[in-house]
Amino acid sequence: MMDRRTVLKGTAALAAAAPLAVGTAQGMTARRLIVFDSRLPESASFAAGVAGQRFDLARAHETQWAELRGDLPEVGGVEGLIGWSDWTAVRGELESRGFRRTSEARIAAPLSGKANLFRWSMMKR
Repeated sequence: MMDRRTVLKGTAALAAAAPLAVGTAQGMTARRLIVFDSRLPESASFAAGVAGQRFDLARAHETQWAELRGDLPEVGGVEGLIGWSDWTAVRGELESRGFRRTSEARIAAPLSGKANLFRWSMMKR
């Protein structure tokens, strides 16, 4: 029997998955770059569950972002789960390279000790 609560829960689950499903479907036809921070458990777990080339922000912080400013692999899309300050830096660099944001969501991150992480995707214009 369907009640209002069941319908609302199902709708919320579909709405939450929609941006991720679109990114996944588009990623099947083009190579993806996965941006994550191995120092954050939620981010490392996200990267382990998604197919694509990896870009670890822990290493980027050590090299003062040289890898991000250098030659990135040819990809059609980029996805990530990282903190806000890293997201703003990565987004700016990727926008300057012709990518546009296709989704962005705030995710609770209790294991990382951060209030939130940001789950996002970008596609080449």
